[in-house]
Amino acid sequence: MFFRKLILALIVFIFVISGTVSYSYEIDYSPYYITSDYCVSPGYLLYVVNCEVSVSLRYSPATDADVITQVPLYSPVQYLGNARNGYLYVDYNGMIGYILAAYLDYREPKTSVGHFGTIANVNESASLRSLPTAASPAYTQMPKGSTVTEISDINDGFYKVTYNGMKGYVMKSLVQLYTDSSQKVYGTYYNQSLMEFIDVTPNDPTSITVEFYDYTPTGERNPSYMKVNYVMVNNNTWSSVAADYGKFSLDAGAQVICYDGLDTIAFVPYGYSPVYYYR
Repeated sequence: MFFRKLILALIVFIFVISGTVSYSYEIDYSPYYITSDYCVSPGYLLYVVNCEVSVSLRYSPATDADVITQVPLYSPVQYLGNARNGYLYVDYNGMIGYILAAYLDYREPKTSVGHFGTIANVNESASLRSLPTAASPAYTQMPKGSTVTEISDINDGFYKVTYNGMKGYVMKSLVQLYTDSSQKVYGTYYNQSLMEFIDVTPNDPTSITVEFYDYTPTGERNPSYMKVNYVMVNNNTWSSVAADYGKFSLDAGAQVICYDGLDTIAFVPYGYSPVYYYR
């Protein structure tokens, strides 16, 4: 009887060990994709492609493995290694697991359709959702007239947008896009002589905000000197009343911004020479 129990215990032990070993995978941490001008090494970004809505991030590199979460189309993931069985080992927003390599590409999808829009065609608000489907959970509600930015075309029914710093998905029919030429001005610019940066962001179809800031010697961004609102004069010109503009320190008169349509903004303070910032 003792020997039968011993043998049974050994069989159970071997079964448990074999089951544990079956979930131990050898990861290749060498570069995954190499060409003459590009190399995907651990830490580099890959992007979800070749799916309609999302792909599964799994606990192990197998089609029947449990799913950690769904990764939406076009989302970036950080490449960590290659499981060498069709799966890649990746990090998605701090969640580490496996995605089929066929759904990942090193080329960032070019899907931008506009820098900003407003929520429209609703009585009160629209849902900012976690996935580009009507059945997915909503992060928050966006009131009618709210501004959304960084708009990308995801599928036939949804845009990916940013609202108050949150990224998510909203039905296309609920977004009024603004595609006039002025949207090209949005972004970050730099003045080398002043060692100063500016961020240009939209408020609504006729005004923008310009934020002035610089960086510490250790590379950390300092608080902004000032955020100033400008009203559109025409497609490439905006105007603002006098204010403390950081290093300009104006006391009177107006300041005009002119944009060349490419990569340069000229600040023209009243009574001063133009100050140029470049992308």
